[in-house]
Amino acid sequence: DTSYSRQIPPEQFKRIIANHGADKLVFATDFPWESAANVKYQVDSLCLPPEITDKIYYRTAAKLLRLETQIIH
Repeated sequence: DTSYSRQIPPEQFKRIIANHGADKLVFATDFPWESAANVKYQVDSLCLPPEITDKIYYRTAAKLLRLETQIIH
């Protein structure tokens, strides 16, 4: 999960995603130690393609939880 990602340098975080895949990463925070806004900023600052950030933010979790996903933008 992304809960400790602000401690990882951006280029290393990108390598982790590239090497392991966004299908194995879910958005999470370590609240109260880290806010969701700060973690979201970290992920957004990587300038990843939308299909990757969509997986990180909700698609991977929805798949793991076997939830139907209707995307509304």
